Amino acid sequence: MNFKNKKLSFGILYIGLIVGVCIAGLLYDFSSLFKISNHQTLNIIFFILFLNIIFLPLDFLSDKALNSIRNITFKKIILGKFFLLIIFLIFSFFLITIYEKKNLLLFVFYCLISQVFLLILQGKIIKLFFKTEKFSKDSFVIKTSEEYLTFNIVFNLFKQMIIIPNHWLRNDEKNIKFHLKRFKIYVKERIYLKSICLASIINLITYSFVFYYLLERNHDSLGFIYNFSLLSNLICFFYILTLPFISKKGILSIDKRMKNESELLFKENLEIFERNQDKNDNRSRLVEMIFYPVPSTSSRMNCDLSKGFGSPNISRLIIFLASCFLSIIFKGVHGNAGKPLNWLLPPSE
Repeated sequence: MNFKNKKLSFGILYIGLIVGVCIAGLLYDFSSLFKISNHQTLNIIFFILFLNIIFLPLDFLSDKALNSIRNITFKKIILGKFFLLIIFLIFSFFLITIYEKKNLLLFVFYCLISQVFLLILQGKIIKLFFKTEKFSKDSFVIKTSEEYLTFNIVFNLFKQMIIIPNHWLRNDEKNIKFHLKRFKIYVKERIYLKSICLASIINLITYSFVFYYLLERNHDSLGFIYNFSLLSNLICFFYILTLPFISKKGILSIDKRMKNESELLFKENLEIFERNQDKNDNRSRLVEMIFYPVPSTSSRMNCDLSKGFGSPNISRLIIFLASCFLSIIFKGVHGNAGKPLNWLLPPSE
């Protein structure tokens, strides 16, 4: 099996297992299995721990199957899991507090603040735990990054900074600057910020309905967290099925601008990008439409852009932000399985 099919297969398997477990969990209500104590707090901690370790074997398997020997990252997966456990416990504490107050407006406030917090935390983690080096006024290089990492954008408080993976520095300076210019467009014209805002608003509206629905069900605290998390993962699965089309249109609109500026550099950078990603020169139209938030190399070179609304990378951003609502599906979505750095920095292309 070639690399792109193997990568797609692992993504489908991972997401399929998460969705299957969530549907079964909602249909048959296994929440009683997590009642190990008379203290609800301990029961919730046990459930969150279970949520974080149940797919650990698949994380290791994906890591070994999809990464080169030098990029196999078992330790980073364990560290990533530990960090997620802490973050999920914090989010769970706030969600339970709000649920017990039966306050929908307070939940709306949580939706806004938690997603902003996650974006700021993302930037802080990069600065604190990774070796970085300033590249320009608004960009820096991650010196210790796996080759699957893409250019990215993070928030340094309320300033957007562009991340350059170290492996890009092995390319010609003209290619680096040309690709950096693409991301400066994202920042300067607030394209990335608009995608973030749209993703946050969609999450706010969707999860507010879920919260209101669960308020009417009168679950105990464990029952609320259990059902909220399972529903959250199914919502993200719906996002995966519906939002890639909008994401692709947004990417193609920027592609068209970059191609008009320099078709040669645009083509070279696509080839550089694909060497570290799926090796996808082309795909069938059906496979690309359903499974990929980024067009294939041939689609991007043709820049076949139809009219309509586009928002670059919204499909990946929205499921990353949905971790505020106890969704783990971002770990298994195509391109993230077995790649813990992509849990923190979802691929931008």
